[in-house]
Amino acid sequence: MIDTESASANGNGKAEPLTPPEAPNATQSQQAMASPSRIGFCWEPLNSRAFFERDCRQDWLIRRAVVKDQPLVIGGPQKTLKTSIALDLCISIASGTPWLGEFPAPQPMRVAIFSGESGEFTLQETGRRICTAKGITPEALEDKLLWQFCLPQLSNDDQLKALRVGLKRDGVQVVIIDPLYLSLLAGAVGIKAENLFETGPLLMHITQICHSVGATLILVHHTTKPSARKNEPLDLTDLAFSGIAEFARQFILVNRREPFEPGSGKHNLWLVVGGSVGHSGQYALDIDEGTLADDFTGRCWSVAIKRATDVRSAERSKRKAEKEQQRKIQDEADEAAVMDAIDQLNKRGGKGQATKTRLRNASKISESRTDKALERLTLDKRVQAESVEVPGGQGAKQTANIYRRGDATSWEGA
Repeated sequence: MIDTESASANGNGKAEPLTPPEAPNATQSQQAMASPSRIGFCWEPLNSRAFFERDCRQDWLIRRAVVKDQPLVIGGPQKTLKTSIALDLCISIASGTPWLGEFPAPQPMRVAIFSGESGEFTLQETGRRICTAKGITPEALEDKLLWQFCLPQLSNDDQLKALRVGLKRDGVQVVIIDPLYLSLLAGAVGIKAENLFETGPLLMHITQICHSVGATLILVHHTTKPSARKNEPLDLTDLAFSGIAEFARQFILVNRREPFEPGSGKHNLWLVVGGSVGHSGQYALDIDEGTLADDFTGRCWSVAIKRATDVRSAERSKRKAEKEQQRKIQDEADEAAVMDAIDQLNKRGGKGQATKTRLRNASKISESRTDKALERLTLDKRVQAESVEVPGGQGAKQTANIYRRGDATSWEGA
């Protein structure tokens, strides 16, 4: 049984280790607790006073979008410009220019990008277009942005040690791995992507390594296939693999608002940003990449971004206007059909033929639409209604409204 009264806080705010008095090897237990390198864990709790006195304030990498020292996941379906958007982010952080032309980067930081999928030509060409859009030259980035085309295997301790040495030596402050699937389980035996308990420790390990040298980790990852079909903003549950959503302390999620039209170069996207510190936002992101010429020129990087609420409001107004226009066209067609039926009935049978019932049958539109058309036509005085006696059953007479054009002075054929 542990003697809880023997625990006390030292001058650094750390609680003294609690040693079970009956433990057979107390000295070895103390050595193990004081030597995390041997067992990977060390008992070093803080008391509440020391904890709340710590300076845990956050700094921005990108204002309103990305904070420093918290792992970030950039996610989206394939072919939604994830890598290009991530590259804009890297260049913005390295140059201190706004990301996507909207979100400021407070100060330049050294960034290292590990790319295993896009290829050097694509990254270089895209990077040049992004730099041009930001009004900087690629050469101005100098050693602020480092490039590597070999990804570390996150399950390989030797490779992670080499990564840590390199990040520390070159003073890297932000590291981005693109894509995660080529790095997470590479070289691993028996580890399954759908197993949260296996992927979680791998993600935690790489985060700790980056954090230990003052580098913020960014991972580019794909989503499940169904998420690509909904053309709606994504959330963390759309990310593929177990553990990724739980791991992400902040996120940038991208999806299409509208299907891409090949040859247009225009991408209408949803962009969702957020994180555990409380920042969040949903935007409509439109990117025009231009069209490729035969000499591989002609492409650009033109970005426009709006709040999702503004875009949705505009879309509702557009749908309302379209619906109103369709209704107007339908009303005009119904009125024309009723007017034509009035002319035909009165011409054929004279006064008393254009009753409401006969007009419904002759115009071949529904009862409701016929009634509404007659109401509008009468109100506009394009049609006149008169109550007359018409023949009923067994020679009886009954009263009914009959209709004629408003400009008519007599019943044609009557």
